[in-house]
Amino acid sequence: MLARKPDLLRPCAAGAALMLAAALSGCSLAPRYERPPSPVAATYPAPPAGVPAMPAETDRAAPDIGRREFFRAGLDLAQTRKQIQVAAYERAVQAAFRDVADALAARGTLQEQVAAQQAVRDAEAARVRLAGQRWRSGVTGQLESLDAQRQLLAAEQALVQARERQLANAIAQYRALGGGLLEHGTGIATGGR
Repeated sequence: MLARKPDLLRPCAAGAALMLAAALSGCSLAPRYERPPSPVAATYPAPPAGVPAMPAETDRAAPDIGRREFFRAGLDLAQTRKQIQVAAYERAVQAAFRDVADALAARGTLQEQVAAQQAVRDAEAARVRLAGQRWRSGVTGQLESLDAQRQLLAAEQALVQARERQLANAIAQYRALGGGLLEHGTGIATGGR
């Protein structure tokens, strides 16, 4: 499921594009064919008598040096961008694993909280039952019965909140694992299709 997470797919796609650019710029560093003579040299007439002629190698070597440096700079830039993208991808993977670990750690704690709150709710329900019996038999007043009902309501509200946190954690865990994403998009899937 982690392979479908959009925060992991974006850096991976960008890294692939940079690797392709680096490969293409690397190909241009190694010329495969002999370079044709410079068209500039063919357009100028021969120098007059007494003026030394420019060697043929010199007029071709100067543009080659600049071109090689340009392509090497482009390759260095592509390699640097690739390293940046790899670092971004590693950070995204670490964040994804951290999210999953956090969700799994909270899951056990929240299960214990729900179980404990369920026990409190059950105890308060028993207290309401006993307080009602005592009030009906005339042992205590109605205030004790109303207080027990109030405590039961507070325990039920706390149980609902604990279950809400447990469900929110289940959703966070599902998202951290890459679930809930649409097949062809990055939106969250809805129940009805």
